[in-house]
Formats: sequence, C-alpha cells, structure tokens
Amino acid sequence: MEYLQEQGEIVTIGDFSISYEIDLEQVFDYFNVINKSAFAEHYAEINQSLFRQYTKGLAPLSSEKMELISKGLHRLADELSDLTLV
Repeated sequence: MEYLQEQGEIVTIGDFSISYEIDLEQVFDYFNVINKSAFAEHYAEINQSLFRQYTKGLAPLSSEKMELISKGLHRLADELSDLTLV
C-alpha cells in the first residue's frame, strides 16, 4: 500500500482482501483439540494411520485426499455451528 501511495495512487484498505493459506499439519497443530484418529474415521473416511502421516508431513497427499479432508473439516464446522447448548 505504501509503495502505491508513494507512486501517487489513491489506495484504501477496501481495495484489498487477505487470504490465509495453511497446510494440513498447521491446521491440526493449531486445532490440537481435534482427535486426528476420530476425525480421519468419521469425517474424512481415511485410514487413521495414514491420516496421522499426512498431518505430520510424512506421506504425500494427493489432491483427492486433500479434498476429502477439506470436506470433512467443513462438515465438522457445520455440525458445530448447528449446536445449541442447553
């Protein structure tokens, strides 16, 4: 932004959007309350041992498996957002 302003451009915060991208290992390190084995079985339908290898960066992750994991995370998030505690 500063560079564009120095060049005489009128720039506002609304002109930009920020996108965060993190890898699978970072997700499960940050959200360490998620049990990897239970998540793999229930939400991603991936072998638990293989899933742990994925989250540690020890096994290559195909785009197909990444899609399964992503859909599983979204399904978990949807279920949590639908909860009402009484």
